[in-house]
Amino acid sequence: MQEIEFVNDLRCNYLTIPYAGEEKDFALRMLTENIAEGFLKMELRRMDGQAYLYYNISGMQSMEIIYMEKVIDKKAFQAFMWQLHEVIEQSRELFLPGDGICLEPAALFWNLGEQKWEFAYMPGREREEIEKEREHLAEFLVEKIDYADRKLTDTVYRFYEEICAGRMYPDSFLEEEKAEIPEEEEKWEMKGDPATEDQEEEILDEPDEEEEVETKPKSGNEGMAFLLFLSGCASAAATFFAGRIMQEFILPGSAVTVMLMTILLYTQVKKKREKTEKVSEEPDTMYHETDILYTMESEETEEAAEEKTVYMDIGEDQERKLYGIGKFRQQKIYLEGLPCVVGKDKALADQIIPDSSISRMHARFFAEKEHLWMQDLNSTNGTYHNGLRLRPNEKVMLEREDEVGFGRAQFVFR
Repeated sequence: MQEIEFVNDLRCNYLTIPYAGEEKDFALRMLTENIAEGFLKMELRRMDGQAYLYYNISGMQSMEIIYMEKVIDKKAFQAFMWQLHEVIEQSRELFLPGDGICLEPAALFWNLGEQKWEFAYMPGREREEIEKEREHLAEFLVEKIDYADRKLTDTVYRFYEEICAGRMYPDSFLEEEKAEIPEEEEKWEMKGDPATEDQEEEILDEPDEEEEVETKPKSGNEGMAFLLFLSGCASAAATFFAGRIMQEFILPGSAVTVMLMTILLYTQVKKKREKTEKVSEEPDTMYHETDILYTMESEETEEAAEEKTVYMDIGEDQERKLYGIGKFRQQKIYLEGLPCVVGKDKALADQIIPDSSISRMHARFFAEKEHLWMQDLNSTNGTYHNGLRLRPNEKVMLEREDEVGFGRAQFVFR
């Protein structure tokens, strides 16, 4: 595609391309003099006798940057396709040729504040250039999609085939995708099923019926004791009523009752003694096994330490950090897990700097050819390297003791 360059002017960041067309071009005047929904705001500037188109991309990230390390899932793909469809319809309402929409992943921008895609309209391009942009988009989607979703994979490959066949905007594809997920079901899927969530909470709060059944007495000793207790009560009652009729029954009945109660008492005492002996035995056994295990592990650990101890190579294995200075001296940024994004949005950044001068996605650190690199991510207040502000998306290699700045946050790389 045309040569893209990123520049900053005051607090605005721009994507710029050379423009060789006429200033009276209808599409150019329509988009520079009006604000069109879904399109990046555009203006024409002249420098050194050359005309340039400036697109305001402040507070946005390109598709190329966002999905550099992430995969594109089904919802993200559908959101992009439908917003692309809407902006095509918008261009028709403005009587603009639909092929003027740039589809290069580096020129497709996600508005982080409004959560929507915005497109650059580039008039006066050659047909061959437009076809290459579409092929690049299709190849990018094929490379970045979530292959765990078989249906999404089939859809994207079909989209790729349509691009190769020269059918960029097949209505059948859009209608099929729209009919696939009705609006009500899509909202339901996004927000979750309240009834289902309530049921899950109720299930967690209710006691387990099987556990209740297991807590009831089931042992034979407990059943026998209960039976002896009932028998003793029955014998005592029978002795009492029989004694009122004939006194000769009092002595035998009392003897039977005393015998039953004696057996019951003996059973309970024996049960308590067994429990006490069991509890007293367990700690000794557990302690003995643990002690043996601990001794064996200690010996193995010592032997392994003696065999595997090596000298540490200082320099290459040192941790890479950014140490805050000035107001941010208490903060450190660890650069071990690369690539690493620095910003203030917890959902988008790996390392958080809680300051209003920091963008949601401010800068990115990555390793390339055994060196550490820093890249500005179209930040609003700029990324600085040794006092010099980087252009939007510019990359620079870092060395020890370099000073790094994000907005008003200052750090030293060590």
